[in-house]
This record gives sequence, C-alpha cells and structure tokens, in this order.
Amino acid sequence: SIRSSAGCERAPADDVEALGWMLVSGLCGELPWFPWLADYYQLKTSLKEFKRAKLLDRVAAGKRRLLDEGWDCFGDECPRLNEVPPHLDAFVRACCAPAAVEEGAAERLPDYVQLRRLLGGADGQEELQDCRAYQALVEPLL
Repeated sequence: SIRSSAGCERAPADDVEALGWMLVSGLCGELPWFPWLADYYQLKTSLKEFKRAKLLDRVAAGKRRLLDEGWDCFGDECPRLNEVPPHLDAFVRACCAPAAVEEGAAERLPDYVQLRRLLGGADGQEELQDCRAYQALVEPLL
C-alpha cells in the first residue's frame, strides 16, 4: 500500500488497498510498477536491501500518480488502465483516501460497508445472514 511503503505499521486498510490494486490488475493486466518489481526480484540478495527503500518510494509514487493524474497518465506503457470502470476507480480511491495515511490510521478499520457499496454489494440482511452462518458452521471447526 502507499501508506505501508513509508514504513508505517501495516493495518487492515493496507490490505484493502492491496485488494483494490489487485482488482485493477486483474481487469487491466500489468500495472506500471510490475516491471520495476520484476527487476528488483532479479537482483542479488546483497543488492536488494540497498535498493528496497528506493523501489518502495517509486511504487508509491506510481500509485499516487495514477490517483492524481488519472488512469491514462502512463500512456502507451499501460493503455488498458483507461478501461478502469467508475465503480472500481471509486473503490481504489476510497481505499487510498488521505485519511488512510493520517496519524493513527493503523487503529481505524476501513469503512467496509462503503467499500462493499462501491463494488455493488448488497446492504441488506444477506450479509448478516452469511456472517451468522459462518459463525455457526465454520468457526466451530477452526
């Protein structure tokens, strides 16, 4: 996530943000920072530690650039990013909202109801029924 690349303690919001980027990748293919990461993974172990912080900064800057300048900001490098639908754009933006970077964000949980709505999820009793069924049928097995 953008926040965790700054060395902050990981929080549930970081996982939700990662989910957003994964959904974009699943829809549009390779994201701009995938080749950067691939190059990093090819480095010798002794070089990785030296280059890690710079790579994390570059990836976070790439993510911020997409959010600030729009999905087409990488041009021909990632042309399919123009295909990000409005509801997925809203989801990723909500996951990466400035509030998620604020002090104390690690203690706050994401607004899962809002995120579910942004992806077209139901607000009704179906979710509550699913949770109750999980608690009754699955949790005892854990």
